[in-house]
Amino acid sequence: MKLFHPKIVLKRLNHWICCVLPLMLMVSGCDKFEGQQTVPSYLKIDSIGFVTDNDLQGTNSQKITDVWVYVDDDLIGGFEMPATIPVLAEGIHKLEIRAGILLNGISDTRAPNPCWQPVSFNSFSFIPDSVISAFGNSTYYDNAEFVWMENFEDASLAIIKSQNSDTGVVRTQPANAPDAFIDEFSQYSGVSYMDESRPYLQLVSDNGSGQGFVFDRGDFIFLELNYKSNISFVVGVYINLMDNTVEERPYLIITPTDDWNKIYVNFTPIVNETTNALAYTVYIEAQLPDDTGSATILLDNIKLVTRPNL
Repeated sequence: MKLFHPKIVLKRLNHWICCVLPLMLMVSGCDKFEGQQTVPSYLKIDSIGFVTDNDLQGTNSQKITDVWVYVDDDLIGGFEMPATIPVLAEGIHKLEIRAGILLNGISDTRAPNPCWQPVSFNSFSFIPDSVISAFGNSTYYDNAEFVWMENFEDASLAIIKSQNSDTGVVRTQPANAPDAFIDEFSQYSGVSYMDESRPYLQLVSDNGSGQGFVFDRGDFIFLELNYKSNISFVVGVYINLMDNTVEERPYLIITPTDDWNKIYVNFTPIVNETTNALAYTVYIEAQLPDDTGSATILLDNIKLVTRPNL
Protein backbone atom coordinates (compact mmCIF):
# COMPACT_ATOMS: atom_id res chain seq x y z
CA MET A 1 0.00 0.00 0.00
CA LYS A 2 1.15 3.53 -0.69
CA LEU A 3 2.78 5.18 2.31
CA PHE A 4 1.24 8.29 3.82
CA HIS A 5 2.49 10.54 6.58
CA PRO A 6 -0.25 12.20 8.68
CA LYS A 7 1.68 13.73 11.63
CA ILE A 8 3.13 10.38 12.63
CA VAL A 9 6.58 8.87 12.63
CA LEU A 10 6.98 7.00 9.36
CA LYS A 11 9.58 4.66 10.77
CA ARG A 12 7.16 3.35 13.41
CA LEU A 13 4.38 3.09 10.85
CA ASN A 14 6.50 0.89 8.60
CA HIS A 15 7.35 -1.36 11.53
CA TRP A 16 3.75 -1.99 12.53
CA ILE A 17 2.44 -2.41 8.99
CA CYS A 18 4.88 -5.31 8.69
CA CYS A 19 3.24 -7.03 11.68
CA VAL A 20 0.56 -8.79 9.65
CA LEU A 21 0.06 -12.50 9.28
CA PRO A 22 2.26 -14.13 6.61
CA LEU A 23 0.89 -14.96 3.20
CA MET A 24 -1.39 -17.97 3.32
CA LEU A 25 -0.78 -19.70 0.01
CA MET A 26 -3.68 -20.66 -2.21
CA VAL A 27 -3.01 -24.32 -2.74
CA SER A 28 -4.61 -27.17 -4.60
CA GLY A 29 -4.94 -30.51 -2.89
CA CYS A 30 -5.73 -33.32 -5.29
CA ASP A 31 -3.12 -35.42 -3.49
CA LYS A 32 -4.80 -35.12 -0.09
CA PHE A 33 -6.47 -38.54 -0.21
CA GLU A 34 -5.00 -41.99 -0.30
CA GLY A 35 -6.23 -44.71 -2.61
CA GLN A 36 -6.47 -45.54 -6.30
CA GLN A 37 -8.83 -42.79 -7.41
CA THR A 38 -7.39 -40.81 -10.31
CA VAL A 39 -10.50 -39.03 -11.65
CA PRO A 40 -11.52 -36.14 -9.38
CA SER A 41 -14.92 -34.91 -8.44
CA TYR A 42 -15.37 -31.19 -9.03
CA LEU A 43 -16.71 -28.88 -6.34
CA LYS A 44 -18.19 -25.65 -7.71
CA ILE A 45 -18.46 -22.67 -5.35
CA ASP A 46 -19.55 -19.37 -6.86
CA SER A 47 -20.22 -17.45 -3.63
CA ILE A 48 -20.78 -17.73 0.10
CA GLY A 49 -23.48 -15.80 1.95
CA PHE A 50 -23.18 -14.10 5.32
CA VAL A 51 -26.02 -13.75 7.83
CA THR A 52 -26.17 -11.66 11.02
CA ASP A 53 -28.61 -10.57 13.67
CA ASN A 54 -28.49 -6.88 12.86
CA ASP A 55 -29.58 -5.74 16.34
CA LEU A 56 -26.91 -7.77 18.14
CA GLN A 57 -24.19 -8.27 15.53
CA GLY A 58 -24.55 -5.35 13.17
CA THR A 59 -24.47 -5.38 9.40
CA ASN A 60 -24.25 -8.42 7.16
CA SER A 61 -22.14 -6.39 4.75
CA GLN A 62 -19.17 -8.55 3.80
CA LYS A 63 -16.28 -8.91 1.40
CA ILE A 64 -15.78 -12.65 1.08
CA THR A 65 -13.20 -13.20 -1.64
CA ASP A 66 -12.09 -16.79 -1.13
CA VAL A 67 -13.09 -20.18 0.23
CA TRP A 68 -10.97 -22.57 2.26
CA VAL A 69 -12.17 -26.12 1.66
CA TYR A 70 -11.82 -29.10 3.99
CA VAL A 71 -12.96 -32.68 3.25
CA ASP A 72 -13.09 -35.02 6.26
CA ASP A 73 -11.15 -32.33 8.16
CA ASP A 74 -8.28 -32.39 5.63
CA LEU A 75 -7.44 -29.08 3.97
CA ILE A 76 -7.92 -29.19 0.20
CA GLY A 77 -6.80 -25.58 -0.22
CA GLY A 78 -7.80 -21.97 -0.47
CA PHE A 79 -9.44 -20.74 -3.67
CA GLU A 80 -10.54 -17.38 -5.00
CA MET A 81 -14.21 -17.39 -5.97
CA PRO A 82 -15.81 -18.32 -8.24
CA ALA A 83 -13.99 -21.64 -8.13
CA THR A 84 -14.31 -25.12 -9.56
CA ILE A 85 -12.15 -27.31 -7.35
CA PRO A 86 -10.90 -30.83 -8.20
CA VAL A 87 -11.21 -33.17 -5.21
CA LEU A 88 -10.08 -36.79 -5.13
CA ALA A 89 -13.09 -38.00 -3.19
CA GLU A 90 -16.00 -40.27 -4.06
CA GLY A 91 -19.24 -40.92 -2.21
CA ILE A 92 -20.33 -39.38 1.08
CA HIS A 93 -17.87 -37.20 2.98
CA LYS A 94 -17.86 -34.34 5.43
CA LEU A 95 -17.40 -31.01 3.64
CA GLU A 96 -16.45 -27.78 5.38
CA ILE A 97 -16.18 -24.42 3.61
CA ARG A 98 -14.61 -21.46 5.42
CA ALA A 99 -15.23 -17.94 4.11
CA GLY A 100 -11.98 -16.20 3.26
CA ILE A 101 -11.04 -12.52 3.45
CA LEU A 102 -8.11 -10.27 2.60
CA LEU A 103 -6.39 -9.55 5.90
CA ASN A 104 -5.89 -5.78 6.15
CA GLY A 105 -7.21 -5.46 2.60
CA ILE A 106 -3.98 -6.94 1.17
CA SER A 107 -4.30 -9.54 -1.56
CA ASP A 108 -1.14 -11.34 -0.43
CA THR A 109 -2.55 -12.03 3.04
CA ARG A 110 -5.59 -14.25 2.57
CA ALA A 111 -7.12 -16.35 5.32
CA PRO A 112 -10.44 -17.64 6.65
CA ASN A 113 -12.10 -15.14 8.97
CA PRO A 114 -11.57 -16.74 12.41
CA CYS A 115 -14.67 -15.05 13.86
CA TRP A 116 -17.00 -16.75 11.37
CA GLN A 117 -18.39 -20.25 11.47
CA PRO A 118 -17.74 -22.53 8.50
CA VAL A 119 -20.46 -23.75 6.16
CA SER A 120 -20.66 -27.45 6.99
CA PHE A 121 -22.17 -30.46 5.24
CA ASN A 122 -21.96 -33.69 7.25
CA SER A 123 -22.97 -35.85 4.28
CA PHE A 124 -21.86 -34.32 0.99
CA SER A 125 -21.92 -36.56 -2.07
CA PHE A 126 -18.87 -36.42 -4.36
CA ILE A 127 -19.24 -37.94 -7.83
CA PRO A 128 -16.10 -38.51 -9.95
CA ASP A 129 -15.92 -36.62 -13.23
CA SER A 130 -18.99 -34.57 -12.20
CA VAL A 131 -19.42 -30.98 -11.09
CA ILE A 132 -21.33 -30.58 -7.81
CA SER A 133 -22.30 -27.11 -6.61
CA ALA A 134 -22.16 -26.06 -2.98
CA PHE A 135 -23.55 -22.93 -1.33
CA GLY A 136 -24.30 -21.86 2.21
CA ASN A 137 -24.31 -18.98 4.67
CA SER A 138 -21.60 -18.26 7.16
CA THR A 139 -22.37 -16.60 10.52
CA TYR A 140 -20.45 -15.34 13.50
CA TYR A 141 -19.44 -17.89 16.11
CA ASP A 142 -21.64 -17.85 19.21
CA ASN A 143 -18.64 -16.81 21.32
CA ALA A 144 -17.74 -13.84 19.13
CA GLU A 145 -17.97 -10.62 21.13
CA PHE A 146 -18.84 -7.23 19.69
CA VAL A 147 -16.96 -4.82 21.91
CA TRP A 148 -17.58 -1.72 19.80
CA MET A 149 -20.09 -0.99 17.05
CA GLU A 150 -21.05 2.21 15.27
CA ASN A 151 -23.48 2.23 12.35
CA PHE A 152 -24.37 5.96 12.49
CA GLU A 153 -28.09 5.26 12.59
CA ASP A 154 -28.45 7.02 15.97
CA ALA A 155 -27.57 10.65 16.56
CA SER A 156 -25.41 9.70 19.57
CA LEU A 157 -22.10 8.41 18.23
CA ALA A 158 -19.53 6.04 19.70
CA ILE A 159 -16.72 7.62 17.67
CA ILE A 160 -15.59 11.18 18.43
CA LYS A 161 -12.90 13.68 17.40
CA SER A 162 -9.73 13.75 19.47
CA GLN A 163 -8.52 16.87 21.21
CA ASN A 164 -5.92 17.44 18.49
CA SER A 165 -8.29 17.04 15.55
CA ASP A 166 -9.24 20.02 13.38
CA THR A 167 -12.49 18.41 12.31
CA GLY A 168 -14.90 15.72 13.48
CA VAL A 169 -17.47 13.28 12.18
CA VAL A 170 -21.17 13.91 11.56
CA ARG A 171 -23.97 11.87 10.06
CA THR A 172 -24.79 12.23 6.39
CA GLN A 173 -27.95 14.24 5.75
CA PRO A 174 -30.72 13.75 4.90
CA ALA A 175 -31.62 10.10 5.38
CA ASN A 176 -30.60 8.01 2.36
CA ALA A 177 -28.24 10.71 1.12
CA PRO A 178 -26.54 9.75 -2.17
CA ASP A 179 -23.09 9.33 -0.60
CA ALA A 180 -24.27 7.23 2.35
CA PHE A 181 -23.98 3.46 2.65
CA ILE A 182 -27.55 2.35 2.00
CA ASP A 183 -29.13 -1.01 2.69
CA GLU A 184 -32.12 -2.46 4.53
CA PHE A 185 -30.81 -1.28 7.91
CA SER A 186 -28.69 1.70 6.89
CA GLN A 187 -29.88 5.19 6.03
CA TYR A 188 -26.94 7.19 7.40
CA SER A 189 -23.16 7.06 7.38
CA GLY A 190 -20.46 9.02 9.14
CA VAL A 191 -18.68 11.73 7.18
CA SER A 192 -15.65 13.87 7.95
CA TYR A 193 -14.94 16.99 5.92
CA MET A 194 -11.40 18.33 5.52
CA ASP A 195 -10.06 21.48 3.86
CA GLU A 196 -7.23 23.98 4.25
CA SER A 197 -8.74 25.33 7.47
CA ARG A 198 -9.34 21.80 8.79
CA PRO A 199 -6.35 19.80 7.49
CA TYR A 200 -6.00 17.21 10.27
CA LEU A 201 -8.51 14.55 11.29
CA GLN A 202 -8.30 12.15 14.18
CA LEU A 203 -11.30 10.16 15.38
CA VAL A 204 -11.17 7.88 18.42
CA SER A 205 -13.39 5.09 19.71
CA ASP A 206 -15.63 5.99 22.64
CA ASN A 207 -16.98 3.04 24.62
CA GLY A 208 -18.46 5.25 27.33
CA SER A 209 -16.01 4.25 30.05
CA GLY A 210 -13.12 6.45 29.02
CA GLN A 211 -10.80 3.51 29.73
CA GLY A 212 -10.55 1.86 26.33
CA PHE A 213 -11.02 -1.79 25.40
CA VAL A 214 -9.49 -4.66 27.34
CA PHE A 215 -8.36 -7.65 25.26
CA ASP A 216 -6.96 -11.05 26.15
CA ARG A 217 -3.71 -11.91 24.42
CA GLY A 218 -4.25 -14.88 22.13
CA ASP A 219 -7.77 -13.89 21.14
CA PHE A 220 -8.67 -13.00 17.56
CA ILE A 221 -9.31 -9.24 17.26
CA PHE A 222 -10.69 -7.71 14.06
CA LEU A 223 -11.90 -4.24 13.15
CA GLU A 224 -14.50 -4.33 10.37
CA LEU A 225 -15.13 -1.15 8.43
CA ASN A 226 -16.99 0.10 5.38
CA TYR A 227 -15.42 3.23 3.93
CA LYS A 228 -15.24 5.58 0.98
CA SER A 229 -12.57 8.28 0.82
CA ASN A 230 -10.72 10.46 -1.66
CA ILE A 231 -7.52 10.52 0.46
CA SER A 232 -5.58 7.91 2.38
CA PHE A 233 -6.14 7.50 6.10
CA VAL A 234 -4.53 5.52 8.90
CA VAL A 235 -6.04 3.10 11.39
CA GLY A 236 -4.17 2.51 14.62
CA VAL A 237 -4.46 2.14 18.38
CA TYR A 238 -3.48 4.02 21.51
CA ILE A 239 -2.32 1.60 24.20
CA ASN A 240 -2.59 2.39 27.89
CA LEU A 241 0.45 0.71 29.43
CA MET A 242 1.09 -0.58 32.93
CA ASP A 243 3.64 2.17 33.62
CA ASN A 244 0.85 4.78 33.17
CA THR A 245 2.12 5.89 29.76
CA VAL A 246 0.23 5.82 26.47
CA GLU A 247 1.80 4.47 23.30
CA GLU A 248 0.53 5.35 19.83
CA ARG A 249 0.77 2.59 17.24
CA PRO A 250 -0.26 3.48 13.69
CA TYR A 251 -1.01 0.17 12.03
CA LEU A 252 -2.51 0.30 8.55
CA ILE A 253 -2.77 2.80 5.71
CA ILE A 254 -6.09 2.59 3.88
CA THR A 255 -5.95 3.96 0.35
CA PRO A 256 -8.61 6.04 -1.43
CA THR A 257 -11.62 4.50 -3.16
CA ASP A 258 -14.41 6.11 -5.16
CA ASP A 259 -16.84 3.36 -4.19
CA TRP A 260 -17.78 1.86 -0.84
CA ASN A 261 -15.31 -0.81 0.20
CA LYS A 262 -15.05 -3.28 3.09
CA ILE A 263 -11.89 -4.00 5.05
CA TYR A 264 -10.97 -6.34 7.89
CA VAL A 265 -8.16 -4.91 10.01
CA ASN A 266 -6.36 -7.63 11.96
CA PHE A 267 -5.33 -6.19 15.34
CA THR A 268 -4.44 -9.66 16.67
CA PRO A 269 -0.64 -9.25 16.19
CA ILE A 270 -0.52 -5.94 18.09
CA VAL A 271 -2.31 -7.36 21.10
CA ASN A 272 -0.29 -10.57 21.12
CA GLU A 273 3.01 -8.68 21.03
CA THR A 274 2.14 -6.16 23.73
CA THR A 275 2.71 -7.80 27.10
CA ASN A 276 2.23 -4.71 29.29
CA ALA A 277 -1.05 -3.33 27.94
CA LEU A 278 -4.01 -2.35 30.08
CA ALA A 279 -6.44 -1.08 27.43
CA TYR A 280 -6.69 -0.03 23.80
CA THR A 281 -8.37 2.88 21.99
CA VAL A 282 -8.88 2.68 18.24
CA TYR A 283 -8.19 5.76 16.14
CA ILE A 284 -8.64 6.84 12.53
CA GLU A 285 -6.32 9.58 11.32
CA ALA A 286 -5.76 11.58 8.14
CA GLN A 287 -3.75 14.60 6.98
CA LEU A 288 -4.91 16.68 4.02
CA PRO A 289 -2.21 16.40 1.31
CA ASP A 290 -0.49 19.66 0.35
CA ASP A 291 -1.78 19.44 -3.22
CA THR A 292 -5.41 18.79 -2.20
CA GLY A 293 -7.86 21.58 -1.39
CA SER A 294 -10.50 19.44 0.32
CA ALA A 295 -11.28 15.84 1.16
CA THR A 296 -14.16 13.71 2.38
CA ILE A 297 -13.93 10.49 4.37
CA LEU A 298 -17.08 8.39 4.76
CA LEU A 299 -17.32 5.57 7.31
CA ASP A 300 -19.97 3.02 8.23
CA ASN A 301 -20.61 -0.30 9.94
CA ILE A 302 -17.65 -0.08 12.30
CA LYS A 303 -17.33 -3.27 14.34
CA LEU A 304 -14.59 -4.38 16.71
CA VAL A 305 -15.02 -8.14 17.03
CA THR A 306 -13.12 -10.53 19.28
CA ARG A 307 -13.23 -14.29 19.69
CA PRO A 308 -11.25 -16.67 21.91
CA ASN A 309 -8.63 -18.69 20.07
CA LEU A 310 -9.70 -22.07 21.45
